[in-house]
Amino acid sequence: MNRYYFLFISFIVFALDQVSKFFLKKSLPFGGEKEIFPFFAIVHWQNRGGLWGFMGNASEIVSFVLFLILPFIGVAFLIFLFLHSHSKIEIFLISVMLGGAFGNILDRILSGAVTDFLYFHLPDRSLSWPAFNIADACLSTSLILFILKIIFERKEDAPNPV
Repeated sequence: MNRYYFLFISFIVFALDQVSKFFLKKSLPFGGEKEIFPFFAIVHWQNRGGLWGFMGNASEIVSFVLFLILPFIGVAFLIFLFLHSHSKIEIFLISVMLGGAFGNILDRILSGAVTDFLYFHLPDRSLSWPAFNIADACLSTSLILFILKIIFERKEDAPNPV
């Protein structure tokens, strides 16, 4: 299969992310929350920072460099990996990462922040996971699987000591 067919996967991830954010913004006001289960809610939050709100209060120029310029560098690196990988699994995982990256980059370009809406927490809310979105989930899951593939692939290739 031609590697460029895998870019359709990127488009699907990007589209799912953007459509979900569009419907969220239409159905829930900013700051709103709808409890679905005792451990899960749909929220409408904005993250101006990075992972878990890291540097969310940074100046505009720092935010621009950290959360817009660096992601473009990351995307360029992913494109390099995409073009040079010989593994269909790696190409698939990179395609998922690209779709997620473009979803969050578009948010930052349009609103200066990423819309997060999936919020898991303990029933008493004494502990919670930071809210995230479909792009975040696809990016982090595919990145973890990509790293695990590389680690286990190297272990299999390593020579056995005698």
